[in-house]
Amino acid sequence: QFRGDRSPRMAQLLQPLARAHRSMNELGTVDSLLDLVESVLEADPGQGRIARAHAHVTRGHVALERGDLDRGEQEYQAALDLRRAIGASDLEVANSNGDLAGVARRRGNLALADSLIAWSIAVKRKHLGDMHPEVGDDLREMGAIALARHDYAAAEQSYRDALLRYEGA
Repeated sequence: QFRGDRSPRMAQLLQPLARAHRSMNELGTVDSLLDLVESVLEADPGQGRIARAHAHVTRGHVALERGDLDRGEQEYQAALDLRRAIGASDLEVANSNGDLAGVARRRGNLALADSLIAWSIAVKRKHLGDMHPEVGDDLREMGAIALARHDYAAAEQSYRDALLRYEGA
């Protein structure tokens, strides 16, 4: 029922609505909205590939909130694969790597988590500047990884560094 050049815009409108419901912990509504996003984008598969990647990311977040690491990882990987396939920016790929770092940390694969988040931080510093809040998000994840390693000094430093980015935002 949604066709033509407006379909990606519809999907872009539905995505923040899904995120709003996610913040209200209305995960069933999020699922319904993301199903609608996918149906909108399937009506015109040549359009909205970035929007489809964002839908995978949101589904990954919801899966993690439900404690489903396998589904979260699957959704984040789908977003990364889509981003790479369409030649998305390094920042989009870095965001996917940051999401996958969180999954790797939760699984206890701290070496993988470290390498993914270090790459993401390097890309974001290069493109956004060292004091950008998105760098802070990744530093927060780096702190969680250090905490999982029981490296409390490194965790505290990462969290403090993240706070500096948020204070300057």
